[in-house]
Amino acid sequence: MALTLNQINTAQPAEFVALLDGTYEHSPWIVERALARRPFASLVQLKLALVEVVREAGRDTQLALIRAHPELAGKAMVSKTLTAESTNEQGKAGLTDCTPDEFARIQRLNADYNAKFGFPFILAVRGPRGLGLNEEQVEALTDFIENGLYDPAFVHFDPKSTTRMFQLSPPDFIYSKFRPDLVEAGQTDNHPTVDGRPLSGLPQDNNDALSRRDMGLEYLDVTSQVNTTLLDSNRKGKSGQHRDVYELKNNSDSIVVDTHLLIVVQGLSSRIRLKNASGTTSSGDPYVRVFLPDGVLLPGNSIVQTLFFEGPANAQAANYSLKLLSGQGIP
Repeated sequence: MALTLNQINTAQPAEFVALLDGTYEHSPWIVERALARRPFASLVQLKLALVEVVREAGRDTQLALIRAHPELAGKAMVSKTLTAESTNEQGKAGLTDCTPDEFARIQRLNADYNAKFGFPFILAVRGPRGLGLNEEQVEALTDFIENGLYDPAFVHFDPKSTTRMFQLSPPDFIYSKFRPDLVEAGQTDNHPTVDGRPLSGLPQDNNDALSRRDMGLEYLDVTSQVNTTLLDSNRKGKSGQHRDVYELKNNSDSIVVDTHLLIVVQGLSSRIRLKNASGTTSSGDPYVRVFLPDGVLLPGNSIVQTLFFEGPANAQAANYSLKLLSGQGIP
């Protein structure tokens, strides 16, 4: 039976820890410390609480967490003391089917990595789609462990090095500098390139909705979910200064607003500018980026945001409408 938020929020402390056992391998202290942050309105908020516990733990405790993680095809696998979660993940990656020679090679690489960095090499061996790693990915991983330990260019872009980074590097997506030919081609066929974004239009790793929003590839329109109430509107005489103060309230009974909240000001006269704008959308509208407290606006909760406008002296008050988006990047 699937675990529910109600179970997590109402469980006794010992049961709470047991329900989330294995979330962080061999490190129940993270779940124990997150207990005080209940109730959780969503899985996003639960995840955020666990991440914050780790972030606030201090360097030594964080290193202990990493060192508690089992090595890939390491001693725990050989002695069959892996947790069920790790056994399943490493099994899907084919690590449980290694030959003795392959085991020996991986363990030597593990030892080299640990000796250099002081903690084990950790990789989500289920791969970006949960289907394990293909042969090409395994070869790339092996190359990284064997050579990346001694070549900084594997993880930090070095324009003078011929080494390809483990992930995309600036030559792969800074088109204006490295691929002007692609910039020109994009302008010709009306598919302009955007520095920092893969040509596929997809995130580098997982292609789920949250990852796409985190990358600024798409946005969720929450205008109908978040109620805007004008609390105060003030003009400073004839100076052209204008201030509007809004309460933004999440009217949903169960759905949180997460990542960034983008307040897009639409229909604003060209004679009036939004002084505290974070930027301008692709359609030319100014917007304000709001970093939500704890990364979420919970159902029933509200925030207050002020918009500052400036126009010619004696100009009429700013006339506009608001559109609210959830996401990152430039809309």
